[in-house]
Amino acid sequence: MTTPALAMRIPLAGYLLKHLPQLPDGSADPKFAQEVSMHLRDLFALLGGVVNSISVGPEEIQLTWTPEPGRRPLSGVISILQQGRLGDGVLLLELLLSAASEDADVLYNLGMAYSDLGDLGLAIERLRRLLEIDPAYINGRVALGVALMRTAQSQEALAELRRAVQDAPENPWA
Repeated sequence: MTTPALAMRIPLAGYLLKHLPQLPDGSADPKFAQEVSMHLRDLFALLGGVVNSISVGPEEIQLTWTPEPGRRPLSGVISILQQGRLGDGVLLLELLLSAASEDADVLYNLGMAYSDLGDLGLAIERLRRLLEIDPAYINGRVALGVALMRTAQSQEALAELRRAVQDAPENPWA
């Protein structure tokens, strides 16, 4: 069975642009398009599979990628995150999330990466979504509690952390 290609769009504005080679003074420089294409091909090579096409337009990047059959791309992203390449990891996790919006592991890792980057609003948003999908994801509950504590939402943070300990007292992270 052939694995279907995933089509993805990356806006050239907002958060994701911070994690790509920078566009010089807003111009449509062909060198920028070439650098972005090389950067994305290198990133997706770590996930396995084939980048079928990359098109860098004035407002977005369009990319199609065929994942390697039988390989879960998340393991490649986790490797990138463990190398401290949080921006690249966030970019890839957001793209994976666009293809699998209810993947609890993607949401957890995305929440953790946003928290590590200091983007606590997005961390909390992704972790809350994770717990809507899987309320028993204890490490996600702990991560949410920590992110809430970092934003001085101490009452809600303590409630989440207490629930994590109550639900999984054997979990060393709770």
